[in-house]
Amino acid sequence: MPIVIQVPGSMKKWFNNAGAPECSGNTIRECLDSLESRYPGVKKKLLDDQGQPAGIVIFVNGDNIFHLNGLDTQVHPHDNISMIPLVAGG
Repeated sequence: MPIVIQVPGSMKKWFNNAGAPECSGNTIRECLDSLESRYPGVKKKLLDDQGQPAGIVIFVNGDNIFHLNGLDTQVHPHDNISMIPLVAGG
């Protein structure tokens, strides 16, 4: 069963305007690999050169993966996974 990722409208273009991109995997890292296979180039937009989230925050069931196991956070098909872009300003 695919895992649905919630993304805001500003990020949908990265996923060919998919309403809610789907991925598969047991961890966030595996889900990102799955997204890359479906939407080539998306990992470069989501991760920095060290392979860590860049300019986005990823949540699993409302918890920031930074406070869990990072990209190795376990996921399940019915989890609520969302990506939110960071906003800077002054």
